[in-house]
This record gives sequence, structure tokens and C-alpha cells, in this order.
Amino acid sequence: MNCSLCDEDAVLRQAYSGKHVCETHLYESVESRVKSRVREDDLLEGDERWVVGLSGGKDSSVLLDVLARTFDENPSVEIIALTLDEGIAGYRDDAIEASRRLTDDLGVRHEVAEFEDEFGVRVDGAVSEAEGKPCSYCGVFRRTALNRHAEELGATKLLMGHNLDDVAGTALMNFLDGGVDRMARHYRASLSTEETDEFVRRAKPMRDIPEKEVAVYAQLKSLPVYLEECPNAEGATRRDVHETLIEFERDRPGTRHSIVSAYEEIASQLDWNEADVGACDRCGEPTSAENDLCRACSMRSEVAD
Repeated sequence: MNCSLCDEDAVLRQAYSGKHVCETHLYESVESRVKSRVREDDLLEGDERWVVGLSGGKDSSVLLDVLARTFDENPSVEIIALTLDEGIAGYRDDAIEASRRLTDDLGVRHEVAEFEDEFGVRVDGAVSEAEGKPCSYCGVFRRTALNRHAEELGATKLLMGHNLDDVAGTALMNFLDGGVDRMARHYRASLSTEETDEFVRRAKPMRDIPEKEVAVYAQLKSLPVYLEECPNAEGATRRDVHETLIEFERDRPGTRHSIVSAYEEIASQLDWNEADVGACDRCGEPTSAENDLCRACSMRSEVAD
């Protein structure tokens, strides 16, 4: 099958657009959508120091590759990669090594932060002692550590490699859970162009790009990525939602784009007052004003007890 835009062999079919694209036009498609989000989300506001959350997986690696090459000669944009070591046996070491290889290839500064240094516990240890769900602990600790280190690094923005499937999955989970407050908070922290004092502003420049296209891009570019899934992911609710989205998309191409578009429109209309945010009594990180401790410190207390 030939590319819909030229005579080269196609490497992928975009069901939602009806196009077949070759290697060159896949690169252009992915990169142009990242650049469009940078413009549309007003991420360039002057001198920028962007911290990119780099897990070593395909999504964050593709984001870093696109950004590093796009802004390589732009003196107003500095890019720093930040990798978190959660403390998951037999999983994170290889991902960190892949991250180091990529940042070395791109000439990007790379920082690694360990949960054990941040919270005094590894995810494996926290789950074992508190008998909790691994993803619950990991998610809370990751959000806190990313925001904290982005602040320490002087970041103007914290950029994450979430793709279209990720964002559509989050939206669907919040709809199913009736998480109206989470919708507003998520939009305010991740999608709104408004500045906040509590959080380093997050952005997701790849939220228009399907996971499959990101994976093919990484493969064709031969990026050093770690493809093994986290051993704690089995049985996670997000996996069930992801599989449901795949079925929807197969039967109704464009479903993921529609979900994200509707989610952003609804979330942008919701109120979440700044007065609802206070500082954790223990670590000083942002938290709900009705609680003395942030969720990360509460979980640390559970493990300690």
C-alpha cells in the first residue's frame, strides 16, 4: 500500500483520518502535532526551562526526541530530562539506562531522583508493608516527586509524554468515577494556560497522537526505549479502560479524539477555587485545605504505622 501523500510504501494506517502514511510523513505528522500543541497551549512565553518527565518508555522518549531536535538551536528554551526511580525490583534499572542513552545521544541534561531518597521507602516496600495497591502508591509519589523536583530545577513547565490513549483513558475513568473535582483539578494543572502558584504548570504536547503512532515512530527512529510493562500494572483499572477504548476505536474511528475534546471542553467550565489548596504540614507541598497532610505524606504515615 502506498502512502496517501506520496508514492512511498506506507508504514501505518490512520483509521481516524483514512490515510496511509510512509515513514517520512509519519515523522512529519507526529512532530507537527507536538509543535502545534506547543503553540496552541502557549508553552513559549519567553525564556523557558522545560523539565521533561522521562520514564525510558516510548512516549516520553519520543517527546524528548522531538523537543530536543526542534529547540536545539533555540537559546530561549532549555530542556532537562527527569527520571524517577520508584524502587520496583527488576524493572526500573533498564529503563534508567535507556533514558541515559537517549539523553546522551541528544545532548540533554539528565537528572534521576529516587523514591527512597524522597520518601524513605521504595514502592515495593510500601506495598509490602501497607498491603496497598502498587499503582495507588506509585501514582501519588510520582506526582509529588515530579512537582517537587521541577520546582527545584527552576522549571517553567513540566512536560509529560502522555499520548492520546492515555489522556482519553484518564478522561473516561474520571467520567466513570464521577470525579468532577478531579476533572477541574486535572484541567487546571495540566491543560489550562493559567499560571498557578502551587504547581509547576504541566503540559502534554502529545495528547493528540495515538499510542500506536508513537510506538511506530520510536521503532523506526531506533530510539533507545525500554518496552517492558511495569510488573505491577496487571489487573489495574486503567488497563481495562485502555482495552475498552481500543474496541471503541476499532468500531468507531475517532472516538478517542472525541472523548478528549469533550473532556477538555467540560473540564474548562468547571470551578475549582484556589482557596481549596493549602500546604502540607509536613512537607509543604500543595494539598487540599481540609487536610493537614498531603496524600504522599499520608501514605508514608501508613507505611510507618
